[in-house]
Amino acid sequence: MVWNFKPNMRPFRFIGHKGQVYSVAVSQSGQTIVSGSEDHTIRIWKNSVEGTSHVVKTHSSAVKTVALSNDASMILSGSNDKTLKVTSL
Repeated sequence: MVWNFKPNMRPFRFIGHKGQVYSVAVSQSGQTIVSGSEDHTIRIWKNSVEGTSHVVKTHSSAVKTVALSNDASMILSGSNDKTLKVTSL
């Protein structure tokens, strides 16, 4: 969930991963959120009420860490499969 601390704004609920979420990265603009999970996937979320996401399957094991480039055009992910991968958005 993403909470908005402005009065009368409801939190956004993001549903999608099928396992624990180990890492989250947020773009500098706050509009893109990336998460890595035990379910071997990376999800790219648009920070909106709908909570829609795009699934990226690049690892064969749990994704333990994710990071976004400064311009939010690339994702760096690290996994228990002992790999680091760079994915272009």
